[in-house]
Amino acid sequence: MQLTTILTGSLFATAAFGAIISVDVGEEGLAFTPDTISAAVGDQVQFTFYPQNHSVIQAPFSNPCNPLAGGIFSGFVPISSGHSSQVFAVDITDLNPIWLYCGQVQHCELGMVAVINQPSGANTLDAFRANAKGAKGSVPSGGISGGSFITPGSGSSPSSAPGSSTTTSATSRAAGTATSGSTTATPYGNTTSSVIGTGTAPITPAIPTATGGAAAIAREKAGAIMPALLLFGLMLW
Repeated sequence: MQLTTILTGSLFATAAFGAIISVDVGEEGLAFTPDTISAAVGDQVQFTFYPQNHSVIQAPFSNPCNPLAGGIFSGFVPISSGHSSQVFAVDITDLNPIWLYCGQVQHCELGMVAVINQPSGANTLDAFRANAKGAKGSVPSGGISGGSFITPGSGSSPSSAPGSSTTTSATSRAAGTATSGSTTATPYGNTTSSVIGTGTAPITPAIPTATGGAAAIAREKAGAIMPALLLFGLMLW
């Protein structure tokens, strides 16, 4: 009888708490690491953020880089160095695929996407990433939804070490309560969504333009030609 009670309690604890799966956001450039996550019902996926300003947003497979109504949104997490002190925790309640992207300007279009429980068949992460290249991105206009921020390793909320993609099975955790937000999509550059009271985004990335380079080359050529023209004029004189 006592053995049965112990076994039942152990099984209940495993089912209730599941595994903690760590995902790094932006540690290796414009990427989720890992970008393909397998999770069981009861597991929790924890996202750790790295510089400079990233987010986790759920999208439908058919519309990459645009938010799914009622889906996951972490808000934007600005990090100047190191990694976020808290993780964005998402509890897995079913085995349906969850397609994710970073809502920072052009990050999704440049391939910063991920999937939880990729299905078999044609709907693959590679296909999702390929379709994202031509997408016109947007972000939710509301607050955090589909998850919550927790402090890893404190009290009943332990996590794998920051930067790790390992899985810890049957670990006790508390997800907390997420703030519900609007699912209205906002085009890049027109949002004031924030997270942990400090972050606003998207930001305009500092991407070098061909125009600036061409102008510099034109100035350089002009500087080289002017002395030759002056010399030619003196010879004619």
